[in-house]
Amino acid sequence: MLDLKKNLSLPISLNENGLLEFYEPLPPMVPKKRTLADMKSFLADPGAKFGGDSVYDMYRGVHLPQDQANFEKLHLRFDITVFHPGMLGKEFCKTAGHYHPFKQGTSVRYPETYEVAKGKALFLMQRMDDAFSNVLEIYAIEVNEGQDVVFLPGFAHFLINPTEDILITSNWSGDNFDSFYEPVAKYHGAAYYVFKGESGKPEFVPNKNYSSVPELKKLRPKELPHFGLVNNQPAYATGQKSPDMLQFLINPELYLKELTIENCYFSV
Repeated sequence: MLDLKKNLSLPISLNENGLLEFYEPLPPMVPKKRTLADMKSFLADPGAKFGGDSVYDMYRGVHLPQDQANFEKLHLRFDITVFHPGMLGKEFCKTAGHYHPFKQGTSVRYPETYEVAKGKALFLMQRMDDAFSNVLEIYAIEVNEGQDVVFLPGFAHFLINPTEDILITSNWSGDNFDSFYEPVAKYHGAAYYVFKGESGKPEFVPNKNYSSVPELKKLRPKELPHFGLVNNQPAYATGQKSPDMLQFLINPELYLKELTIENCYFSV
């Protein structure tokens, strides 16, 4: 049993079966499972095998009972994702990846934040033209345990476990939109696949289903205290104590000067 209370600021543990256990006052939750069958359209090798049926589990809308009304009023949702150890053929275990819609009445897509609660993560963030026919830019971001990352408006995001150990992440997003996966499924993944190289380290391989692939650039996340995103400070506590700091997730058009590569990341 792995106690995650310190990591998540919530009374939660991971049991021996890789499932989260919730303790009072949290109600029990059943995760939405992303199965290997669900992932076939997003893989370099659609015939890849995986050790179990569920590649990763998503626990959506996690909150203490006393926080529910406030989060609903502010249209905020807190999720937890658990990656089961293993490989997807040559690829490290990953999410399907998706884009967010435009906020109604604006030309700005919704952003999202992630935090690594346990383990080490690698994120890909890519932006395409409005027709989803050309990749304009793509970044790889290494994120250590206790660090946060902001996925900027207009960028698809992909979460990769570059190890064969457990990875647990949490994320804040708006609860007033649905993500869409079709542009990623069309190309069978991001513009780069992340294979396990001979040394065991990530190897970035261009996805030939895209007509052209730009150079991959590497970033490191900055601490963003004005958004309540501080290293080793659980993100749930920000939403609980200072939810106004997360309003950039709901009204991104008001924060475009802050939501840039330069302001949110260091170049590597």
